Amino acid sequence: MKYIYIIPILNPDSHDIFEYFVRGTSQLLDKNGDGIPSNDLYADITGDEWIGYLYTTDESKTRTGDIGYESKDLDGNGWLGDDSWASGYDINRNFDFQWAPEHAGISGGLSAASEIETQHIQNFLKETPLDALVTVHTGIQAVLYPWGYRDTDQSNPEEVADIEFMANTAEKMRKAIEQTTERNYYVSNSYHDYQTYSELLDYAYGVHGIHTYTMEVICEGYDESVSYKPDRNPDAYENPENFDICLWNDPKWEGSRKEYIPYEDFVEIMEKNGLSPETVKVVDRTTKEEKTLSEMKPAYIYVSSSERNQRGTYVAEDQDKLVEGAKNAFLEMVSAENGEKVVGWKAIDGKWYYFNEYGVMETGWVSVDGHWYYFNEYGVMENGWVFVDGHWYYMDQWGAMETGWVFADGHWYYMDQWGAMRTGWVSVDGHWYYMDQWGAMRTGWVSVGGYWYYMDQWGAMQTGWVFVDAYWYYLNSDGSMAASQWIGDYYVQADGAMATNTWIDRYYVDASGRWVKNA
Repeated sequence: MKYIYIIPILNPDSHDIFEYFVRGTSQLLDKNGDGIPSNDLYADITGDEWIGYLYTTDESKTRTGDIGYESKDLDGNGWLGDDSWASGYDINRNFDFQWAPEHAGISGGLSAASEIETQHIQNFLKETPLDALVTVHTGIQAVLYPWGYRDTDQSNPEEVADIEFMANTAEKMRKAIEQTTERNYYVSNSYHDYQTYSELLDYAYGVHGIHTYTMEVICEGYDESVSYKPDRNPDAYENPENFDICLWNDPKWEGSRKEYIPYEDFVEIMEKNGLSPETVKVVDRTTKEEKTLSEMKPAYIYVSSSERNQRGTYVAEDQDKLVEGAKNAFLEMVSAENGEKVVGWKAIDGKWYYFNEYGVMETGWVSVDGHWYYFNEYGVMENGWVFVDGHWYYMDQWGAMETGWVFADGHWYYMDQWGAMRTGWVSVDGHWYYMDQWGAMRTGWVSVGGYWYYMDQWGAMQTGWVFVDAYWYYLNSDGSMAASQWIGDYYVQADGAMATNTWIDRYYVDASGRWVKNA
């Protein structure tokens, strides 16, 4: 038996504590070394309800310097946002594999697996035998596989073959999530996306030999007009233009804001927030020197904001598709890792299921070989009556949806061209039939809307003269029973029965019901 373990959030305490960054640990750090942790929190100084990263630019709007994230410089050192809550350790850079101070930087922690969150995950992997593992992220739209810290060792045939298997599996996962979400995804080893050290991807594979995949399900920021550059290498971040790596499918998406604020206007914004261009610091991109904002003399302040800088505020309009796509990609990985894929019909414990081309179990309506079938929420094919979206449908003994006449439970029912059971009047092959509130075809006398109708033994509505239970009745062209009126030389009484051997006012009808003239 195979088991699937799901860990929704690796660091739930941080998710509740951090305002702008949810992958770091909840431990608050003294990022700028002033002895007080997290004492320069981000602040929306521009008043646009976004937290933007600030750059200086020249007249041509080319970026010339880096200021930092919006803040009020609460620690007074001139650097904006340099000690916010986002300065927690990144647990995905803290695993005990290829960890080193020169690679860890500030975000990687004080030592390998120094954080309790990292330790819990490592202990889980040590105690739980796994064949494969998928980590789910939001940031780009990709499926990544090992390694992250280096490229594949082409001199090691075993490694080449194993990573080729993961690359092929990642490609299958990409197709599954792309088809479901109708978004664009790419496949890459993590190193070629960008180089990382001590992340879970490499730890699980490098220490435990677990085939590991990183599934980035959606971009959280950047501009919808730009696309990922598949030939990008680990040095790409040195060119800031290569940082726009998402390919968006929805041009109406408003998940980012970019604005060039004239320098004079930005000085006014700073002064309202207790800041001064004489003290706010900038890193000159050309000289790499530290300068004040007034020394840079910029033409504009470029504000690059995305909901990536907000705490969980971006929820995709089609998030259900994203969840479904991630699930399908995961199941594709499971099939590939198991070395088998069930496609089509499969009987399990006496019940029938149907699996699509990706090996994903179907639910709801599915068309197979020209027939429609319905699978319940557990994937089980239904037989007999099925109630879906306010309509009743009937599935035969093989599960195929019926249309037209259906005999079930001792009654006849009529299903329209879409399989939905009809009630009320139904016209079929030039005849009218009446189906009661439960859909059953009526025969004999039927009262509808204050009128009586007569349906023969096959349910067809009658017109003209009919003989029922020893009496003649007359049914109008619309099928309604005539009453208290002459029909030619015959008279039908209030109950609709033709009168015989009796006077109708001053007229006499004989045993046949015909008016006897001059009687």
